[in-house]
Amino acid sequence: MTPAEYEFVVRAFAQVGDLPEPDRAGALDEACREQPHLRRHVQAMLEQEASGEIRLDPPEFVAGLRDAFLPTLDSDGSAAAAETSHGAHEDFAGYELLEQIGRGGMGVVFRARQRQPDRIVAVKMIRAGRFASPADVQRFHAEAQAAARLDHDGIVPIYEVGQHEGEHFFSMKLVDGPSLAERLRARDLPPRQAVELLHAVCLAIGHAHEQGIIHRDLKPSNILLDRAGRPRVTDFGLAKQLHHDSSLTAAGDVMGTPGYMSPEQAMGAASRVTAASDVYSLGAILYEMLTGRPPIQAEAANVLETLQKIQEAEIVAPRVLNRHVPRDLDTICLKCLEKDPGRRYADAGELAEDLRRYLDGEPILARPWSQSRRVWRWARQQPGLAATWAAVAVFYFYHSVCYWILQLPEQTVQFNLAATALCAAWCLGAWIFQRRLRRSGRPVVLFLWATWDVLLLTIFLFTTDSAKSSLALLYHVLVAFSVLRFRADLVGYVTVLSLLGYLAHVAYTVAYLPELELNFREVFPFALSLTVIGLIQYLALRRVRAVYETAGASSL
Repeated sequence: MTPAEYEFVVRAFAQVGDLPEPDRAGALDEACREQPHLRRHVQAMLEQEASGEIRLDPPEFVAGLRDAFLPTLDSDGSAAAAETSHGAHEDFAGYELLEQIGRGGMGVVFRARQRQPDRIVAVKMIRAGRFASPADVQRFHAEAQAAARLDHDGIVPIYEVGQHEGEHFFSMKLVDGPSLAERLRARDLPPRQAVELLHAVCLAIGHAHEQGIIHRDLKPSNILLDRAGRPRVTDFGLAKQLHHDSSLTAAGDVMGTPGYMSPEQAMGAASRVTAASDVYSLGAILYEMLTGRPPIQAEAANVLETLQKIQEAEIVAPRVLNRHVPRDLDTICLKCLEKDPGRRYADAGELAEDLRRYLDGEPILARPWSQSRRVWRWARQQPGLAATWAAVAVFYFYHSVCYWILQLPEQTVQFNLAATALCAAWCLGAWIFQRRLRRSGRPVVLFLWATWDVLLLTIFLFTTDSAKSSLALLYHVLVAFSVLRFRADLVGYVTVLSLLGYLAHVAYTVAYLPELELNFREVFPFALSLTVIGLIQYLALRRVRAVYETAGASSL
């Protein structure tokens, strides 16, 4: 939660808290109308106040909320270790807390000494402590229960689950070593050792899948390495049990870590999340092992665009980024990262078997893509270029038939030259802008590309009957296709630019082609339809973006 969101929660609590109980529900909806994803935090505070769980003075209560909900930032704005309500060597439910060793969005982990039996363990608590909402408590216990059901050397075991003075906790084996994320940052993991390590992780997750449990948040930081270098999977906080109804994840909730989550998780399709979703995450980890970065670069500043990229952007093959990657590993990795869950390995056990085959020098089961799929993948990776070239090919084929075969009277030599030049310029421009977009990723490239398209069409129409030409309908096509970029501002820009281009042709036709007898009854419907199409797409896209931003902010 950001500082601004924290202030919003406290302000909403103060606004609703003084109202009678029957009036609170409606007032809470109204208070959180602008930021509905924060409603559950305000609701949790109201429930704790009503049940008498809040026994602090107002200043202390607000300070507690601040520590519970806000990350602590150091001077340069990066996340820093925050103070907790528990100090070193404090006694807590039969444990001596020694030091804080981890802190995430929901929980905080301590190195601790368990008194009976005498051993060093890890103790995890809910970060919000006594201010935790019922949903947070339920999710916390679901994590403990999921991990406790699993008995595998590659999964961190749970020792005890309990509650102490209103704070929920569980203890588990302490893995005294770095995480896989730290090893990857150090870049000291040999390729074969990396594959062997991932194979061990797949065996552990395969065991979880056999028990009907999906992790849903596999990433390098959730894989710990013991002193012998053996991996241990931890943090089942987002785990889902198959064949069980769950109230913890509603339709539309986005659960997971953007750089490693599957497309079905990114779209909030909880019912479609299966063992294949964990396979995608394992493939993302393998991808980072092979290339040094995740397959999708997460953008914290723009949650919606990140979620859209996860669902739509094609993955660059590992061998493109690192030519030393063996072809079989490249094939295995890309099979894991398929957009369609049905094309991935069914579960982690199948992936582990193919990794074993690779390590033993046997033929792998995964097959490389066919030529037709490679072409389709290229089109998905460069949609603007592929769509432009396809549209130009269709247009030029139609024009060639009309000019060379049908020899229509309006298909003059001048028109043929203009059409050929237009097609060549359109194809070349699309190629240049696509390359610039892939290299820089800057939104301004999209706007320059759109300007080029509208400008070319406007110039070309001067070689026809201008505003009377049926080819002016291509303005509608440009506006319709602009929505594929999923940017409302781009849709508005293309709509305005197309209107200006068409109105320029209206003025030209009236001034220089009076014999065409252009009248208002032709101009108004055309301009109105162009405006309406653009406006509908603009408003619909803004609505969709708002929904996705709300889902992403509340769940990531």
